[in-house]
Amino acid sequence: NVYVVHLSLETYVNLYVRVMKVADAVERETQLRAMNEVLRFLVTPDDCYHSFIENYFEEETLDRPKCDKYCSACNGDVSHMTGRFSMKSLMSMMSTTIFTDGKQPHYKAFVKALKANKEEIFHHKDVPKVLMGPLHALVLQMLAKGIIGLSTSDKSKVGTDKFNDKDVIVTLPNSVDGDGFAMPTFFMQSSWKGMTTIENNN
Repeated sequence: NVYVVHLSLETYVNLYVRVMKVADAVERETQLRAMNEVLRFLVTPDDCYHSFIENYFEEETLDRPKCDKYCSACNGDVSHMTGRFSMKSLMSMMSTTIFTDGKQPHYKAFVKALKANKEEIFHHKDVPKVLMGPLHALVLQMLAKGIIGLSTSDKSKVGTDKFNDKDVIVTLPNSVDGDGFAMPTFFMQSSWKGMTTIENNN
């Protein structure tokens, strides 16, 4: 049997909006953590899908063997989600164009900016032509890695039914480096580990 999971950026944002409408702050945070845990598992897996699921749901803690070739994590298909892209070009674009002067763009504006500069981001053989699936997958991987995050432009709507996708913006989370200094996560090369990065797009 073959099981296929279909995931899109719009699906993730819709789930985010639904969670952000939850009135109870503790429950809201719990659901956000669970949602992002599933996202990381799907788009940036560290291990075999099969063994991860078995270890997660089994009551006894056993070292389940990898399937080796029967899931996208083991056979390498997960690496084709985005195609090859230049981390340096993307980092430069984010710091000098998209997030300048403290800007926090709407999530659709963020995707539009990446699409407008896709030739500079992706390897010339992997530039999305008509279907933008690889670009959306890249955004999902960045969300899963904590390189970017989602927030809202109107905090007063959080926990109410007034919250909608028009309120969703993209932010740059901070992480602490090896020396104990906080900096935007996207500046830390370790944050991009496991993604199909290349030195240049030629």
